[in-house]
Amino acid sequence: MRDNGPVTGHEIILTDGELLVSRTDTTGRITFVNKAFVDISGFPMVGSADRVCTEARSVAAAATQAQANVQVVAAATEQLTSSIQEISVRLRQSTTLTQRAVASGQRTQETIRSLANAAGRVGEVVKLINDIATQTNLLALNATIEAARAGAMGRGFAVVANEVKQLATQTARSTEEITRQITEIQQAMGSAVNAVADIGGTIGEIDHICGSIAAAMEEQTAATLEINRNATETSPDRHRLRGSRPDRLAGRAGAARLQRGRRQHRGTPAQPGQRGAQHGGTGGLTVVGGDDGPGRDSTDGE
Repeated sequence: MRDNGPVTGHEIILTDGELLVSRTDTTGRITFVNKAFVDISGFPMVGSADRVCTEARSVAAAATQAQANVQVVAAATEQLTSSIQEISVRLRQSTTLTQRAVASGQRTQETIRSLANAAGRVGEVVKLINDIATQTNLLALNATIEAARAGAMGRGFAVVANEVKQLATQTARSTEEITRQITEIQQAMGSAVNAVADIGGTIGEIDHICGSIAAAMEEQTAATLEINRNATETSPDRHRLRGSRPDRLAGRAGAARLQRGRRQHRGTPAQPGQRGAQHGGTGGLTVVGGDDGPGRDSTDGE
């Protein structure tokens, strides 16, 4: 306002009209720019937001599926780990049993060898008895010859010598039978020793195989535990992925689409905004002006 003297009501009304025209023009321009922005943002940017939202949802769905797969793998590896550990326990028990069997076989071999040695010593004793029986038989034969030379006086002695000879012959036959039995026993014991040795060798091979299987199972257990650990560590990463950038992008895209819908719903509010601006501007000027009376609106003058 100009300070050139007393201010009249006509000058205030004139200035009010100028301001009203200026604000109306400004409001129209703002409305035009707003409409242009709505028209511009309604196509490429929102289309990009839709594509980003779609891609983000696809990534989130893939992450969810990957998480489910990881959980399945983790559960399977846990079951496999339990099975492998159970097999390892059984293998260790089998290894212990085979080691006991090997030890028992070795003890059996030693026992059979001891029996074979005892049978050999018995055979030596039987051989000695056989030699004694042979010598006794020779002595009985000599006694019979001497009794025959003695004539009638040696008849009784000849009878005794004959009995001794028969006993010696029976003893020799018995020792021969014992020797034959001992020989058979020794042969059977030798076969038993060889059989037990074969059994011990077979059990040793089984023990070696069980040891190899146990070592392989330990390696499989370690590998399975590593897979389970990786799957367990991957699962929280999938949870973090679900709440990370794809979801945030989807949320932003949804917010952009919602904002576009609100703008389209409002349209171009030029007239309501213009009327509000006019009323607000004139109301302020009416309070300032006082020559034409209180409550005078500039629009009424127009």
